[in-house]
This record gives sequence, structure tokens and C-alpha cells, in this order.
Amino acid sequence: MLPCAVDLVGCGALAESVYAPVLVHLERAGRARVVALVDPNPARCAQLAKVFPEAKSLVQVEDLPTENHNLAIIASPPGVHAAQTCALLASGRHVLCEKPLTTSLTEAEKMIAAAKSANRLLAAGMMRRFYSPVQALREYLTADFLGDPIKVEIAEGGRFGWNAASPKFFEPENGGVLFDLGSHVLDLLCHFFGGPNTNESFSDALGGTHTNCLLTARWPSGLQARVRLSWDTPLKAGWRVVGSRGECRWDGSADGQLLIKYQEAKWWLHAQPRPALQPSTTSGWTAAFVRQIENVLSAMEDREKLLTPAEDVLPTMRWLETAQNTAKLLPQAWLSAEEQVGAIQAFHS
Repeated sequence: MLPCAVDLVGCGALAESVYAPVLVHLERAGRARVVALVDPNPARCAQLAKVFPEAKSLVQVEDLPTENHNLAIIASPPGVHAAQTCALLASGRHVLCEKPLTTSLTEAEKMIAAAKSANRLLAAGMMRRFYSPVQALREYLTADFLGDPIKVEIAEGGRFGWNAASPKFFEPENGGVLFDLGSHVLDLLCHFFGGPNTNESFSDALGGTHTNCLLTARWPSGLQARVRLSWDTPLKAGWRVVGSRGECRWDGSADGQLLIKYQEAKWWLHAQPRPALQPSTTSGWTAAFVRQIENVLSAMEDREKLLTPAEDVLPTMRWLETAQNTAKLLPQAWLSAEEQVGAIQAFHS
């Protein structure tokens, strides 16, 4: 079987730090071959061309040849995902679009419609669904081992350390921490429980981008969730899922232990997921990215069902957009009364 030709769109920190090593792994395995690098900054393309010397360097997706069956991986800023995705689908490519799919529910629906019109696959880059602890937790919830879900508590974030190659990453239209970390967390909540029927959000975006967020939600079953996200405050990261018969805890990492305890038990047990259908020679988040791309490639060949179709993230997009549009000012006890008035004015400006 010939390797699939891959166009890598966006050559910033995400492409360099994450997708490049994953695609190198897939090239060595004979599953993929990077044929094009696309970025408006020639220096970024030149950096990745050292890793993929046979790939063409291009400035925009419109420069790519049309009518082929390549896989395009979009790793550019979220604000351009919709336009790039629709253009790539129209050119005959299948697309794996990195999270967040976009920052607008309307744009997400247009992207999905474009994929159907072009008869091409559109996969959402929700690689955390491929974490072993996530798969184990979903199995436990599906099997009703914890009883009726009652509450979920989640925290994720710390001092921002991502080596962003462009200030565009921080522009408000790209969604800040809400769409960065929140797209992963809210996607998993929807993956486990479906979309909530009510939600409330608080943010510190004083006319700029979200740096800290607090989200709460409730489901028709009575399940409640509380989510804290931060780009500047070290949080004790992790998940706590409480049910009527027991609870699970997970630190949120790719290979972190999933612990489970039933109501009458004194000890925590290690939950074990089923072995992966295709054992990987990689580990951690790298393995999750590899598994996701392998799934897309297999789906393109009609050998496997696509596990992260873009349609699956619509409940997440709806939640994110609602949180963005209805956010209230995050309480900031250190502000004086006068400063608080100014903060509220800036928040609503």
C-alpha cells in the first residue's frame, strides 16, 4: 500500500512541535508522505523543510494543486480554519482540522456541509479521545459502573508556556484559553455525557482574550459540571467524576492512571482500558496523535470508521459559542470598588 500524500497547512509551533514528529513516525512506517508545507511566513516553511526536504513550500492553500485525494492537516490559527477547510475540501482533499474546529458554530456547520458536498472526510483534531484513560473512563460510564452521574469537577491550566510562533495565537478572535484548553475539556464532557441543556461562564477577558475561565453546566439528568481553565495560574489539574455508586479520578494526562472507588470500598483501584486495536510504538500524547491520524487514513481507505467526524463536535461548538457570548466577569476580589466598576465597563466594551 502506497503512503498517503499529506499537505501540512500551518507551520507554526503546533506543526513543528507536534505534527512534525508524528508525521515523521508515520513516514517511517510507510503510512504517510508529506508533500507540501503551507504557511504565509516563508521562514516557518523553511524550518519544517529541514524535516521534510522533498515537500514543496507554498504560501497559501490556493497554491496547492486541485483534484487529488491527499490528506490535508490544518494546524493554522483557528480564525482561518473555516476558509482553509472549505477550500481544501473543494480541491478534492480529505481534511483533519486541528481543534478548535473553528470559533463559530455557523462556520462549523458550513465546513461540514462543504465536506458532504465534496464527498470528502472532515475529521476534528480531538486527539484526547484517543488517550487510554479517556477510553477507559468512557467504558466505565457506558457500563454504568459508577451509577447515575452526579457531578464532574475539572481543572486544567498553568502559566502559559507554549512556544507560539505568531502573536495571532493570542488575538481575541482565536478564543483564548476558552477555545484552547476548553475545546478539549468540553469535547470530552460531550463525548461522555452529550451536550448540557444549561451552562454559565465567567471570564477575565477585559476587552481582550480569555486568560482565565470558570464554566458550569447542567444536564437533564441532573448531572452538574464545574470547569476551571487558566493560562496564568497553576491549577491542580485533573478530573473527578462522581456517580451514585462511586467515583473516578484522573490527572488529565495521556498516560495518567484512572482511579476508581466504589462507595463502600476503602481503597482506590486502577482502572484498565482495553488494549488498543493497533498497538503503537509511541506513548503519551504522541501515541494519541498517531492513532488519530491512522484512523483518518484508514477511514479514507474505507477500512475503518472515522472516530472523530466533525459532526461530533457540534455540541462542543455550541457550548463554546454560548460561553463566549454570554460570559460574565470573573470575580476578582483584589480589585477596589472603583477598579471593579472599570473592569465591568472594559468587559462589556
